[in-house]
Amino acid sequence: MKKVVVTTHAWYGDSPTELVFPSSWNVQVQKMAGHDAPPLASEQIRSKLEEPISIEPLSRLARGRRDAVIMVDDLCRPTKASEILPHILNQLIEGGLSDSQIRIIMAVGTHVPLTIEQIAKKIGTEILERLDVYNHNPYENTVRLGKTSRGTPVDINRGVMECDLKISVSSIMAHQGAGWEGGAKIIVPGVAGINTVEAMHRLPGRFCVVETDRRLDMEESAKLAGLDYIVNVIINGRRDTVDLVCGDYVQAHRKGVELAKEHYVTRMAKDCDIVVSNSYPNEDEAFGAYHRTMGSLREGGDMVLLAYSPEGIIDHYIYGQWGRNHGGRLWKPKPAVGKSRAARLLVLSHHFARKDVERMRIPGAETILARTWTEALAHLVDRHSSKVNIAVYPCAANVPEESLRQA
Repeated sequence: MKKVVVTTHAWYGDSPTELVFPSSWNVQVQKMAGHDAPPLASEQIRSKLEEPISIEPLSRLARGRRDAVIMVDDLCRPTKASEILPHILNQLIEGGLSDSQIRIIMAVGTHVPLTIEQIAKKIGTEILERLDVYNHNPYENTVRLGKTSRGTPVDINRGVMECDLKISVSSIMAHQGAGWEGGAKIIVPGVAGINTVEAMHRLPGRFCVVETDRRLDMEESAKLAGLDYIVNVIINGRRDTVDLVCGDYVQAHRKGVELAKEHYVTRMAKDCDIVVSNSYPNEDEAFGAYHRTMGSLREGGDMVLLAYSPEGIIDHYIYGQWGRNHGGRLWKPKPAVGKSRAARLLVLSHHFARKDVERMRIPGAETILARTWTEALAHLVDRHSSKVNIAVYPCAANVPEESLRQA
């Protein structure tokens, strides 16, 4: 038997999961270029934070400021903010601020708010106990700052706007609408009101393309909000921070995207009978993983999706389904018919919610649910012969579009 080990359960152990295949099957493991890159040591993180792009270091920016807010992404993103925040706080203290002048706002956008346990996972228990930490609420307590040139009303979290030093911590990863995560996205949708988020999502964006109307609109909103300083990380195959950029929310983000393109590039297999797409480290948005690897599958092949999120698919106030026939403002019923190159979608998870399964379903493909790899493998062996080509994507959620056209 052949064995492949992938990482699953982001934020809940980041544990190894073993996949076993018959010896006669040809198994290819398609890792991103930076899958095994070593994590930055604490001293390396501190050093990078002291050399921001196109802006002064935080210790200088903090001088004479009244209050500082640090906006942090939620558990839908892989950022290990707990490794970075102590260095940011040290710089703010050096610049003359005290703990009572610093707050953290979880930039959940229109995702559901985080529990105390989830916040502790993201920022660390010590910082949770040390500072005031709040969830963003897109429906209440926002401040209207004006409109962008594209007509987007800019409503931003009141707690953010009470502070005269605004900092963000988030990841850079490929994104279907914003092009890439990070940068001004921490403001919109991160801490924006529901009307702002809706208007922004109606603007055209493109996967892996930065300067679209949607991204430029976000950056206009960030300018109105006064975003001062970003920290954007790049991760390896275990969510470790292996590189970061910091400084100006446009210039630092652009530099980070160029680094990310090289780091996340993944060789794409072709004409495979089976593709195994591990949704780590974005398992609570698991349906995105197979979209990025579908090009590896032959017509009539089997797509296998590993969706090990203890919390299921994230509830999204603007896109999510909130009743049998209704949902958020941009929710649409998923079409039940259509054509896909996949004949079957096998979904592996510990538990299934019916509405989550519906969101993961591929039109025209049979959906099979399995709770163990042994159960899934039995379905695969039952259908396929001894000569089978398989591609395993350990971090399918990180695969850029066509892996940046094969780089």
